[in-house]
Formats: sequence, C-alpha cells, structure tokens
Amino acid sequence: MQAVKGQSLGLALTASQALRDNRNSEAVALLNRAVALDPSAAVTRTALADLYFTSREFELALEEYKTAEAVATEQGSPLVRHALQRIKEIERLR
Repeated sequence: MQAVKGQSLGLALTASQALRDNRNSEAVALLNRAVALDPSAAVTRTALADLYFTSREFELALEEYKTAEAVATEQGSPLVRHALQRIKEIERLR
C-alpha cells in the first residue's frame, strides 16, 4: 500500500511541475492516474478539482470537489473547508 501511495505522490509532484510549465492537459492526466492509484488522497483529488476549476470545467470540478470533501471529512482533513467553498462557488456560477 505504501508503494501505491508513493507512486501517487510522485505523479502528483510531476503534475505540479507540468502545471508550472503550463502543460495543463498533461497535469490532468497525471492527477487522474494518481487518483486512480490512491482514491483516498484528498490532496490529490483537491488538486485535480482545482485544475478543472481554473480550466472552467465546472462539472468535472464539482464532481471532484464533492468526492474530495467526502474523503477529507472521513480523514479529518482541513481540505473540507476549501472543497465546500468551491462547491458553493460553482453552484453560484451555474
């Protein structure tokens, strides 16, 4: 299990570099792979949701924020607040 979490983290870090280099589609693909490896990673799900949000792909962002909120709540993560704020913001944009 630790190996999978390590792979997921590695993908998320590579995605972060891709974002810095304005390679957004590559970052989305990497974050989706990271989420597939470790669906319980609230940080990775939130990063993916944030990327969808900034790309104005609000339906995809909403789906990821809702999942991130559920995972973060289960883990007692402070990411719950961020996810809930973004969910409200998306619902206002609809």
